[in-house]
Amino acid sequence: MGKVLMTPAGGGVSSDDVTASKAEVLSGYTALTKDSDDEPASGTMANQGAVSQALNCGGSYTIPAGYHNGSGKVTANSLASQTDATAAAGQILSGYTAWVKGNKVTGTMANQGAVSQALNCGGSYTIPAGYHNGSGKVTANSLSSQTDATAAAGQILSGYTAWVKGSKITGSMANKGALNWSGSNTTYSVPAGYYSGGTLDSRPSYNAGVSAGKTAIDGSGQSSAYNGTANNVKTNAPNHKLTGITGSGHIIAVIILDGRVWGKSPSRTFTVTNGSPQIVVNHVWDNYGNRNNAARELAIWFVKVKVTNASNAQAYFTIGHEYNPDFLVHIGFFKD
Repeated sequence: MGKVLMTPAGGGVSSDDVTASKAEVLSGYTALTKDSDDEPASGTMANQGAVSQALNCGGSYTIPAGYHNGSGKVTANSLASQTDATAAAGQILSGYTAWVKGNKVTGTMANQGAVSQALNCGGSYTIPAGYHNGSGKVTANSLSSQTDATAAAGQILSGYTAWVKGSKITGSMANKGALNWSGSNTTYSVPAGYYSGGTLDSRPSYNAGVSAGKTAIDGSGQSSAYNGTANNVKTNAPNHKLTGITGSGHIIAVIILDGRVWGKSPSRTFTVTNGSPQIVVNHVWDNYGNRNNAARELAIWFVKVKVTNASNAQAYFTIGHEYNPDFLVHIGFFKD
């Protein structure tokens, strides 16, 4: 503040005797100043009173020229008020920090970088939580790699389609439906294609072949089931007996035993009433042994008997067993 020199009455003071100018005298007050031409003048110094100001980080405040009464204050705003935010640690990338509401937070968000994944048809990939840098890629594997197969059109039924090595193929295999054939001493070439089932009847061809070299004669047949307690059951029922044999040659019998037996193997005898029995083949497949309630077994016998000048001879097959028999006997007779 400027000073005004006051002299006692009776003396004179001029503007040359003072150093303060009007700008250095508070507004609202008068004084003889060096620029007042020897007359009192009003001061022009602004009265700023008590100035108050709040600053944010990085801000500044220019104190205005003038008189300040000492009660003014410039303060810095709180960091919390200048870092108003919402992120928590999980929303900040791991390895980085940030200020949120005045607090320094260290991030925990996983950095996934560039994730790559390949998917097959129908597959899925769960994208892991975290930061992805934009270079990751999820791709679908080629259809060819997912339909590796070997079928060509000829191995796929006509009217149907399939995918093979990425290509859709329409089948060309002929659908022949049911195959039913009965031949008479002929060869049948089965056409290529798909068959839903059917019947191949070779009996006419078989009979024709037998007639060419062997003569099937009456007496072939299948017995009824034998189920009893008698030992040495003779299965020479009419359909197991061949009668009226004449001339010379061989009688061939094929005997199949189909059933269950207990204990020892059954005895079997082939008899010709007029001729000399000559067993040429007597091959038996069995495995009877000692058992209880044995499962079904199968035995096959082939017998050949020489007949010389037979006259109304007969042949029959006899089978016996130590314990209860329970089986079927199938016999076929042939004469050459």
